[in-house]
Amino acid sequence: MKALVTGGAGFLGPHLVDRLLADGWEVVVIDRMDMGDRNIREHLEAGRISLHRMVLKDFDATRPLFGDVDTVFHLLPTPT
Repeated sequence: MKALVTGGAGFLGPHLVDRLLADGWEVVVIDRMDMGDRNIREHLEAGRISLHRMVLKDFDATRPLFGDVDTVFHLLPTPT
């Protein structure tokens, strides 16, 4: 199974990423990396996740990432 996590490097995302990996999922993360990679560095260094540093609203860039995932977890805040 493959999951895409938006905001996967933020405050909540790494906890979900940890759980998904523990349950055997392949994980793709989209994040602007405003907080850096400290929350997911271990997974990055081990090659356990695929990280895409981009803005979610860039539809042309992000669209291909949604093509082969089984589920999407959207953890980004709603813009005001």
